[in-house]
Amino acid sequence: MIKEDALKALETINASGNLEWLMLELDEETGRALVVSKDCVAKMPFNVEWAKITWEECTLRKWLNGEFFDSLPETVRTKIPEVELVNRDSCTIPGGNNTTDHIFLLSVDHYNAMPDEWKASSWNGAGCWYWLRTPGYDSYNYANVNRCGGLDGGLDANGKYVGHGYHVDSDSGCVRPACYIDLD
Repeated sequence: MIKEDALKALETINASGNLEWLMLELDEETGRALVVSKDCVAKMPFNVEWAKITWEECTLRKWLNGEFFDSLPETVRTKIPEVELVNRDSCTIPGGNNTTDHIFLLSVDHYNAMPDEWKASSWNGAGCWYWLRTPGYDSYNYANVNRCGGLDGGLDANGKYVGHGYHVDSDSGCVRPACYIDLD
């Protein structure tokens, strides 16, 4: 599948739902694209309780793969495969077990590969900060992108996240879902 055909297929998917997806990468051989929502879809904590947590265990992951996924039109849901995600460590904190998800948050690696003009997002028409699934300086804090599109913190010489992150139970963080979509 060539990129032009993939963009047309994505336009059709965008027209069938109430979300606009942006294509971050395309596997031309399989016709599968990594996409992220243009805008945030909710404002909620990474985890409802202040706790030492991983992406695998957090309440946001359960919501994205349950209530949120189920709310998508069937024509979109059938094109979103479950994929195995590698949850990389930050500089000091293990990222946890790999997970299998339909819907997920971007990692710091995905964020760094995103075009600069797509890094900022909004919630209800206003700029907002949003969660990433990479741990911060401890398992009580997770990476985030500020309302201007900047990453909280940076990377060490080995490419691992060294930012502080935001408290997992903060209800001021927004949710910018990502997934793979089969465009064939």
